[in-house]
Amino acid sequence: MSRSRDPRDPALEEDGARESRRAQRLEALAHQRDLQVVLGTPEGRRVWRGLIGWCGVYGDGFSTNALTMAAAAGRRGVGLHLINEALTASPDLYLRMEAEAQPKKENPND
Repeated sequence: MSRSRDPRDPALEEDGARESRRAQRLEALAHQRDLQVVLGTPEGRRVWRGLIGWCGVYGDGFSTNALTMAAAAGRRGVGLHLINEALTASPDLYLRMEAEAQPKKENPND
C-alpha cells in the first residue's frame, strides 16, 4: 500500500517552486529564440524597428497637455521594452537593425 504525502509538506512546495522556475527559464529561452528568428530576417528587423519608431523612443515626448504627454510616456516605455528584448535576444542583430535604419550616404566620388 502506498503512503500518501501531506500536500503541506515543505519538500513538495520546494519541488513545485523548482519546477515553476524551470518552466519560466524554458519559456524565456524559447521567447529569445523566437525573437532571434524574427530579427534574423531583414523583414523582421524592419517591422521591429518600425514598432520602436512608432513608440517615439527617439523623439521628444513633451506636450503642454498632461494626458498627451502621459500617453507618449507609455508608448516610449513600450518602445524601451522592445529595445531591451532585442538587445537581450541578440545584441548583434539589434545593431544590424539600427545600422540598416540609417540613411545611406552617397559616395561623393560618383
